Amino acid sequence: MDFALRAFETSTGKELWKERLPIGSQGTPVTYLGAHGKQYLVLTVGGNRSSPTGDRGDYVFAYAIGD
Repeated sequence: MDFALRAFETSTGKELWKERLPIGSQGTPVTYLGAHGKQYLVLTVGGNRSSPTGDRGDYVFAYAIGD
């Protein structure tokens, strides 16, 4: 509801990271390991009719996780 992507520590529930998205996500994030063992997260975002900015565009975000 607040157009944010968050990462949590699984053992404590503590929020570790938060990124504001331009509109709400209607999709499920996907994580995968790259060829050298680095973890990535990919998220599609778009089509939200109730965006406060009126933006209904479609986006693909990719993040590298960890060091």
